[in-house]
Amino acid sequence: MLSRTGTTPLARAIDGPRAAREQRDPIVLQWVINGGEEETCTTTLRNGVLVYVPGKDRFAGAPQTVIKLTRDVLNGLMYGANGDYRAAFDKAVRDGLVQIPEGKPEYADVVFGYLTRPDASFPIVAPATPE
Repeated sequence: MLSRTGTTPLARAIDGPRAAREQRDPIVLQWVINGGEEETCTTTLRNGVLVYVPGKDRFAGAPQTVIKLTRDVLNGLMYGANGDYRAAFDKAVRDGLVQIPEGKPEYADVVFGYLTRPDASFPIVAPATPE
């Protein structure tokens, strides 16, 4: 997700099975990322998968939350959170590093709550199994 903006790590870090079990309704977040030129993108958490669309996703519907932050803050949330992504996000909101100009931060909290450290030993391509 957010390949250029740093959201690909977000999508890889989603605990998909848990999110699919617990989250029945899609969560649509619109991201406004500053750091040079402004970039907008949309993510939707649905069926345990976090999907990224550059710009506004007209098929996802209205976002429940708009998140405004800089590239450096986004990178810090992804790479400096020490595994507790929700707490890092909440602290960044409290510290004024992340603004929520529209919607409720609770929706972003849910998404950040499903983030885990990716398992580096997870086999991207599994070996063939004998039949």
